Amino acid sequence: MVNGLRKGSSFMLATLACSVALSGASPALAGTFVEADKIELASPSDGAQFGTALDIDGDRLLVGAPNQRFPGALGAAYIYERGASGAWVEVAELVASNGGFPDGFGVSVSLDGDRALVGARFADGGAQNSGAAYVFERDAGGAWTEVALLTHPGAAERDFFGGSVSLEGDRALVGSVSGDGDVAGAGAAYVFERDAAGVWAQTQRLSAADAEDGDQFGNVARLSGDRAIVSAFRDGDGSAYVFEPDAAGVWQQVHKFE
Repeated sequence: MVNGLRKGSSFMLATLACSVALSGASPALAGTFVEADKIELASPSDGAQFGTALDIDGDRLLVGAPNQRFPGALGAAYIYERGASGAWVEVAELVASNGGFPDGFGVSVSLDGDRALVGARFADGGAQNSGAAYVFERDAGGAWTEVALLTHPGAAERDFFGGSVSLEGDRALVGSVSGDGDVAGAGAAYVFERDAAGVWAQTQRLSAADAEDGDQFGNVARLSGDRAIVSAFRDGDGSAYVFEPDAAGVWQQVHKFE
């Protein structure tokens, strides 16, 4: 058992924990995290890798299964919601509208309210295995629909765009570990914004100030308001970079952790 995920079976398991005050427990145990539910893919294909990526927002959970097999496509993501009884129930299966092999749709996921972002780093998003990311939204009836396909200009073979994703409101951040930032092959991360008409567009490419080929900048990318952090795990012993937009709205590197 590693971080709640058990390996080596025909599928991966996602284990949830919640903070509870145990009935009759001593004060020292109040607020202890205990396993509240175990979520399994209802109909996994062999080696579905369910649980490769996870995100949770309130009573809604998003789980990636990048090796779930379908006729002509590879990968899915699943949305679960917690009911009044406390049980988690699958409410949607997300797949790419243009899915294929070996896309790996679901290798990365991010959830924010009624919107989800799912990465497919092996998708042919402009070039072979250049990668892609997909935005889904929940309508008033509870149905989840793909509303946008995100790729980046100048996509090249094996950029692996979509290997990491982060979503917050009308902004998305997508990592591309082999993409060309300011240095070819160093990796990059891309900021996308949604306009009033609902159209998603890339607004900036982030790159490390000291980028070198092979750094794999973009391996992990996370958003929090007007702040982004992006890792480059092959930069020396590994590093992480913080970016913030300036007064003109241009994202600038403001710190490096190493």
